[in-house]
Amino acid sequence: MGKVININSKQEGHVKIMHKSGWEKGYKTRGKWNGFYESMGLLPTTKVSYYVKGNFNMGLETGYWEKIYIFHDRSKSIEVHSGKYSKGERTGQWKICEHGKSAQHFLYEEGKIQDSDFVND
Repeated sequence: MGKVININSKQEGHVKIMHKSGWEKGYKTRGKWNGFYESMGLLPTTKVSYYVKGNFNMGLETGYWEKIYIFHDRSKSIEVHSGKYSKGERTGQWKICEHGKSAQHFLYEEGKIQDSDFVND
């Protein structure tokens, strides 16, 4: 049996998708996210809401991204993760900020943490 395709699903241009636990919007080319992208929702099997924005290049994260995580357990602060992607992998310095704490800096290379440094911003 062949692959089932939703013929009502838009695969080109500006796309908005509503899910049971959130939404996505951005631009698609040949069915892949391509260009500015935003998403908000509830992470699966967690009690964490998220908001992300950044750019895709034919389905791979690229350039500067910002990811905000809101924990439903109010004893944990909101986290803001910001940094760059290259070909879908974290690269360079990423910064994680939480209210009332020093920012954490992580150095990534090919998607893997190479070093971490805790700096007051």
